[in-house]
Amino acid sequence: MLAMTFFFGLSLGLLSARTWTDVDGRTIDAEFDSYDPDAGKVTILRDGKAFRVALETFCEADIA
Repeated sequence: MLAMTFFFGLSLGLLSARTWTDVDGRTIDAEFDSYDPDAGKVTILRDGKAFRVALETFCEADIA
């Protein structure tokens, strides 16, 4: 359910350049690029580099 809510928010363009927080409290300022629902992975961009990250890496507030 969280993945569906996350994907819905992304499809509306509600998430773009922002601060992302992982489950350990570490943060990264990055822009959303894409979400692969089959793999459960998000691609974010920072300084021109793409990072593909598992959705469960992010804190619950970031995926809700």
